[in-house]
Amino acid sequence: MDGRWIVYGFYDECKRRCNVKVWKTFVNVFNTLPLSAVVASKIFCVHGGLSPNLDTMDDIRNIQRPTDVPDYGLLNDLLWSDPSETAYDWEDNERGVSYCFGKSVVNAFLQKHDLDLVCRAHMVVEDGYEFFNGRTLVTVFSAPNYCGEFDNAAAIMNVNEDLVCNFDIIRPAYDTPLSPNNNSNPLRYTQAAAAAATGGSRQAAAATPSPSLLPEAQSV
Repeated sequence: MDGRWIVYGFYDECKRRCNVKVWKTFVNVFNTLPLSAVVASKIFCVHGGLSPNLDTMDDIRNIQRPTDVPDYGLLNDLLWSDPSETAYDWEDNERGVSYCFGKSVVNAFLQKHDLDLVCRAHMVVEDGYEFFNGRTLVTVFSAPNYCGEFDNAAAIMNVNEDLVCNFDIIRPAYDTPLSPNNNSNPLRYTQAAAAAATGGSRQAAAATPSPSLLPEAQSV
């Protein structure tokens, strides 16, 4: 059991709305869910972020489930690490758990595993999504008005068969304009675009979703 589910109010909400048994059932489900997934061999999806203990994808596959979340190590990092504008590689996380990782870590990870994008959550962002490191990592946060204490929007990222990504925005209760740094233009993630992350910019492409040809997501 990870104590953060208690600290951040999930336990209290389950207890208030239902009972503690419901919370325990949720925890049992969480302990068996996939830790990450790769979409069309190009987009790495995870809740938290990267880990200094992640060498190959088999490191993730070899984690025995169900299991509680340990205080440190690969499983902990996949759930709770964060990108940082100030970190060069790895540094302590001010949350008091896992690490913060810098742009060089993202670049090395994508190159090593022939990926184009890291998609993660775990961080409140004003517009529901926020790019990092030349759009090689995106934070997607899907809870508007988080904890009733923030005016953040939420977002859902859509990926079509051409790996064109766009975002559905869920406005907060008290609507505010999107910041000028973000827009919902579709973005195409290709190998060439990934290579451009070190000095170029990604190209925008029009999305033409086809529900019958959605990219395959494989649990890692």
